[in-house]
This record gives sequence, C-alpha cells and structure tokens, in this order.
Amino acid sequence: MRRPHHLPPLRFALLGLALATAAAAVAATVSPLRAEEVFATRAWQIHSRRAANIDRALEAAPTYGVNQLQLSHNLIMDVDEINRSPTRQAQINSIVRRAHEKGLKVSVWAHELVVPGGKKVAAFDLDPDGGGKEFWAARRQAYRDFFSHCPDVDAIVLQFGSSQVEVWHVLPASDWNRANTGAARVKLTIDQVRAVVAGEFHRELIVRDFNHRPIEQQWLMEAFDGFKPGEITLMPKVVPQDWEPFYPHSPVFLRAGGKATVTEWDIAAEYCGQSAFPFVMIDEIRWRLDHQLQHGVTGYVLRVERGDQTILGTPNESNAYAFACFSRNSREDPGRVLLDWTAKTYGLDRNGPDAAALAGALRDTYDAVRKMYYVRGFWCLEKGSDVTTSGAAPALLDGRSLALWDPDYADWHAELKAPTPRVLDEIVHEKEEAKAIADRCLATARAIQARAANERLAALVKQFEHLRVCARVWRHLAESIFRHQLLKREPSDEQRAWLEGSLAELERLAAEIEQAHGPNFSPGNPRRIRAAVADIRKRLDPFAGEPRVRDLALITDVRVTTVTDQAATISWRAPWAARGFVVEYGKKRPLYGRRLAVRPDAANEGRYTATLEGLPADDVTFFRIAGRPDGQDAPYAITGDYWARTAR
Repeated sequence: MRRPHHLPPLRFALLGLALATAAAAVAATVSPLRAEEVFATRAWQIHSRRAANIDRALEAAPTYGVNQLQLSHNLIMDVDEINRSPTRQAQINSIVRRAHEKGLKVSVWAHELVVPGGKKVAAFDLDPDGGGKEFWAARRQAYRDFFSHCPDVDAIVLQFGSSQVEVWHVLPASDWNRANTGAARVKLTIDQVRAVVAGEFHRELIVRDFNHRPIEQQWLMEAFDGFKPGEITLMPKVVPQDWEPFYPHSPVFLRAGGKATVTEWDIAAEYCGQSAFPFVMIDEIRWRLDHQLQHGVTGYVLRVERGDQTILGTPNESNAYAFACFSRNSREDPGRVLLDWTAKTYGLDRNGPDAAALAGALRDTYDAVRKMYYVRGFWCLEKGSDVTTSGAAPALLDGRSLALWDPDYADWHAELKAPTPRVLDEIVHEKEEAKAIADRCLATARAIQARAANERLAALVKQFEHLRVCARVWRHLAESIFRHQLLKREPSDEQRAWLEGSLAELERLAAEIEQAHGPNFSPGNPRRIRAAVADIRKRLDPFAGEPRVRDLALITDVRVTTVTDQAATISWRAPWAARGFVVEYGKKRPLYGRRLAVRPDAANEGRYTATLEGLPADDVTFFRIAGRPDGQDAPYAITGDYWARTAR
C-alpha cells in the first residue's frame, strides 16, 4: 500500500548463521553503522537458554551496532534463581565473557519483591527501620551473593510488575505500610537495591516500568521523580503497559527529569505471531522513535526473542535492521530502508520491480496482522499469539482496554462491551481487510518466487501462507465472540444464523488446518479453535435454521499512492454502487479530526482516490474510509485505520 522508493542502497553484509531452518540459511545484516551518533545505548534483549540462540545473537548483535546484551526470561528473572544454581551461574558468566570480548556490556533482569520460601506472601512489614529490617537485609545480601557468583555483569534491570510479590500489593500489616503509598514503596525498594548495585559494586541500576494498571504506572513515575540524573537509568516500555500496537506512547519518558532513559521494544511480535509470519513494523518504529527523540530518550532495548523463537533468519529481522539504520540517521526513509533489506535478503535487484513489490508486501503485513489480532484497535481476545479457548466473551477487553490509557477511546470501549449490529459490521469489515491484505501479500510473494526461485523466497511464501490461514481464522473468531455478545442482548434469527455461519467456518478451518499442518500448528491451532467454538456452543439453545456467513460491501486495496511534504493521495476499491465516501484523517486515532467527502464516479470502475492536504511534513497521518451504498442512509462499509507518511 506504500509508494516505492528508488534511492541508493545502504551497505550490507551477509552473516553465515546456524538458522532454524534450511530455508533461512543466510540472514541479512548490516555493516557497523556508527549508531552511537543518535543513541548511546543500543541493546538486544535475549530470552533463550539454548546454545544455538545465544551463539546467533552474540554473532549478529555487533553487526547491527548493538553495544549491550540484556538477559531475561528463561535466562534470568531474579537474582535468587541464579544464586541457587551453579549451572545457571556458569551460563551467565559464559555469556558475559563472550559479550565483553565483542565489546558488549551485559545487563540482567531482577524482580522485586522476592520473599523467603518462594511464596506469594502479601502481609508483612516493609518498614526498613522496624519489622522489615531483616527482610531488606536479606534482599541486599541476595545482590551481594549474585555479584559474588557473576562478578562481571555490568548492570541490573530492576522491576516490580509480575514479581513474586508486587510491592504495591503488600497488605497494610504495619503502621509503615499503612502510611506509605505505592510510590513510596517503589522508591524504598529501589533505594535498597541501589545501595548494593551502585553503592557497593558501582554498577548501573536500570529500572524497568512494567505495570498492569494506570495507578501502578503513576506510582512508578512518582518514585522515579525522587532520583537525580545519574542515580538510576529508566527503562520504560514504548507503550504504557504491554505490547499493543494501538496503545499511545508511554508517558514515563516525558517526565524523566534529565535521567538517562532507554525504551524497551518488542520486535519479536510476542502478541503478533511470534515470528511465525511477518510483522514488519518499520513505520511504527520510525513514528515512535521520532516522538522519543523529541523527549530526550537516550537509547533502546530490543526484544529479539520470545522464548526460544528468534527473529534472526525471519522477515522480522528487518525490524532490527530498521533500528540500526535509524540509529545512524533518525530521519532515514522507512521505505528505502525496507527496500534495501528486502533486496539483499531475498536476492533481488534493488532497482527492479520485484524488490519494490516484495518490500511493499512485507510493509503491508503491519496492517494485516494488526487488523487480524485487534478489534477496532482493542486487545481483547487472547494474551498471546494463538486462538483464545474462551469464546464466550472478549476476555481481555476490560483489563487491556485502550480506554485505560487514552480516554478518547471510552466510547469505542463501551461499544465493544455492548455491540450493536453496526459495530459487528465494522468488526467483520476490519477482519475482511486483514484477509484481503494477507491474500495480496501472498500473491505478490508467489509471483516473485516463481520468477526468482530461491530457498529464502520459498520460506517467505510459506510464512505468508501461514498468515493467510490465520487471517481467515481470526475473521470468524472475532465475529463469533462479538456476535454472541450481541445475540445475548438482542436475540434474533438473523443474528443467530450469522453466528452459526461463523462457528461452522471455524470448524471447517480447524479440520483443514489439522489435515494440512497437523495438530500442533500455531498460531491458528486447530484444537484451540475447536475449544473456542465449543465454549460458545455450550451456551446456545438448539438451532434449526440455516447457517449464513455475513456478506458485506467491502472497501479494500487501500493504498497510499503518492506523497508530498504537505499531502498524501490515497486510493481504494469499492466495486459496488456507492452514494459517496468520507475519509476521516488526522494526527490522532480515534478522533481523526478532519473529514473529506468523495463523490462517486461510475467511470472509476470501483477505484477511488482522494488527496489529504495540509499535512505536516515527514510525519504520520492516520486515516480511515467510510462508504455509503445506494439506498442506505447510514455508513455501511467502514475500514480500520491506515497510515500515511509525508515527505520531508
């Protein structure tokens, strides 16, 4: 959907890596880029204890301008687990030694609070001068013990959310607990750990902001305010809570107060496929980096793994390449960066049509995957990349709501809590868009692979096929869950027939997936699909009617065709008789703020164009399109959002 770019290539080198499959035997990487010109800290975060993963990350990281390796998850979640295990100590020390040989610092994760016996005890005194004195002495000793076992670790990454005991959940079991808020408790914990990490061992203390609720984030920011520059380094996620591409920017780095701040990113797509298929987020990367650089962010930490699944050797490696390029030149054009990576990785002529077409297909996966997994921008079906097994309700809608972090989404949240037929049509349209984009990406890759066959293109075709399967599953999964909610509120034979149609499609897809790919295929696992269907069916009365699949008039093939520094021309297809279209656009979803009416023209044969004017240069504008078929007063076809970036 984006414009092609034909500009001089950046320099590349090919690394011979031990990749996960023979189809990805060679991974494209970049030459050292003097990335320090923009960001002081350029870290990769790795999770896996597998030797092959560790070797691959250590070999690749320096070629991307990375200067720090951060160890977490399967490698380490708190210092106590390392203190108990000589084997784990040896592995940490081996990684640190090898990283230092390559000029990389090493930081490791630590959660607090950790209490004796590994229990989730929530009632004890935190008073450092009273009943909590022995507890805090033990916590300080845990860090001394860790540095005695792993003396060359450069930094500790301290965090509070998802800990054994979250400090703000400790009950008011003492006068001190009752008198001190979550912010005071966070600051106390940082002080206690910092006394050892920085005070005794002179290592960097990085504080991560992970939280589950807005009030927890507020406590964290208030605690951070109590430290001066140089005392701690802040590590907020790029979004307020977990990895949701529609979430707004994190507010934490806006009030860093001069403290060094590195932002944490997930480019391994934990909730967007885990690299089983492409999720190329180069436009989001550039957009969020632009914002962060305006507010003094000094570095980044990139998750390049989720568990044992690495981005290296997959299309998502392009996300790491984008960071390396933007680290050298933060104003680099995203399209040019992706074109360079695509041509080199897949053995295509950089100046030929195939490289531009394939780069466009990879770029479009961002829209396909977002529209597939999220419902009108809301994260509400499953905390993970696979199918939810709970079909009765959108389980995550309240706890992960966009409206928690951006009140402008409150009305949309309410609409998803009590969906109307119009809202159902918007959901179905969004999922049909994901299907159409996935189909287009696959067709592009297949056509290029037929002309320029190689192992990497063949592997990419399989990944696009996986995305295509999942787009069909989530199309009917989202409709089934939300139509079930509508049916409970407004029972009708028509709504029930459409629900039965989607459930039947899910059952058919589960059978097809299992036959073609086996029972362990994921994302899109057939057993999980059947579990979701069963969870809905058990709540329904018998149905004697004929199942139907909801058929909508669709707006598809949305593209940004040309851009200037102040305008963007977009186009779309709507092969049905239309009364007219309205394009909503602006700097912020979901309000947009500006509207452009587009009259139908029979001569267009279903292809329409519009020019969005008065846009800021070299910046992102969000837009969506609504259409009115002849004979209907209300909008019938409404797309999800798309992006346009203007030229400099």
